[in-house]
Formats: sequence, structure tokens, C-alpha cells
Amino acid sequence: MAIRKELLDELIKDCKSPEDLLGKHGLISDVTDAVRDQVKA
Repeated sequence: MAIRKELLDELIKDCKSPEDLLGKHGLISDVTDAVRDQVKA
């Protein structure tokens, strides 16, 4: 599945540091949780 560049740009626009993206409460964790919740629904 291809993910649109515009969606990625929107998601990462507020990431100012690696921690914002990869940290325990970072974007990757938030997206993973959101996808998991959506699949369960």
C-alpha cells in the first residue's frame, strides 16, 4: 500500500527532533497505536 507524500508531510510537520518521531510518545508510536485501534474496530 502506498502512502501519499502529502499525508506523510502532514504527519511529520511538527516533529522537531528524533524524539518527536521515534520516542516513546512520538509520532511512530502514536500512528502504530491508531492503526492498531482502527484494525480492532
